[in-house]
Amino acid sequence: MRYLPIHVDTKNARILIIGGEGAAEAKLRTLIKTDAQLSVVSPEISPEISRWAEQGLLSHITRDFQPSDLDGVRLVYAATEDDDLNLEIGNLARAKGLLVNAADQKDACDFITPALVDRSPVIVSIGTEGTSPSLARAVKTDLEARLPSGLGKLALIINALRAKVKAAIPPLAKRQLFWADI
Repeated sequence: MRYLPIHVDTKNARILIIGGEGAAEAKLRTLIKTDAQLSVVSPEISPEISRWAEQGLLSHITRDFQPSDLDGVRLVYAATEDDDLNLEIGNLARAKGLLVNAADQKDACDFITPALVDRSPVIVSIGTEGTSPSLARAVKTDLEARLPSGLGKLALIINALRAKVKAAIPPLAKRQLFWADI
């Protein structure tokens, strides 16, 4: 396994997206569902990104990327339509110790955004290590049909009961067996 599937805490995180066209829009479709502070840097943006900005889901900085844009950022998405510029952005971000996703350039990525089945707070990540995004989307479609839409509500109910169950069943091993039976 080359890519470690992890879920990054986006609360109070600033995520930088450089680009304002199709590649950036595709990344933002998932990112706008997070708790992150999203900053888009691009001289121009698509109508959809503009709509998200008007809704307060992201901020738009209307100019070309500058290296100082990387200050205070947790993740970087180099999502311009220019592969060379994406590589340059990636190299600058890595020099600052930041993780980078370069749109449609697997070898320039430190991380890959998987296909997601979102039943918040239950999230299923489907990845193919960048080998076949279309296969990941097919698996996602299959799982979306199988997983009930109320799965997230069930997870919230269980979470609300965890403290009571812990008090009633202190030993971790016994508690794990209880939850497995549920």
